[in-house]
Amino acid sequence: MYSGSQEIPSEGLKITFLDIADSRCPIGVDCITAGEARIELDVEKGGATETLDLTAKGLCEDESGPCGSQVQAMGYNFKLLYVAPHPAKDVTIAKEQYVLTLVVERS
Repeated sequence: MYSGSQEIPSEGLKITFLDIADSRCPIGVDCITAGEARIELDVEKGGATETLDLTAKGLCEDESGPCGSQVQAMGYNFKLLYVAPHPAKDVTIAKEQYVLTLVVERS
């Protein structure tokens, strides 16, 4: 399983991308449903760890935020803005190729 991490040193936070289940409708394909990308993250702070699940809507290309879900944990609000790249017909995306755009704010 691929995992990539980012730290926010000023907050003592470490966010680790654990997994993705991407069922978004590929570009150029007519689908019955838009699907979604389900993201699993671990958030560490002060020795505690919490696993978060966030989703991004399929067929939603707005990178400013309405495509993703949000969750509160450890005194912060985590909002998934966007997941790239968007699936394309007959193209396999490796986990390490995904880029997640998140906003993390104190709640």
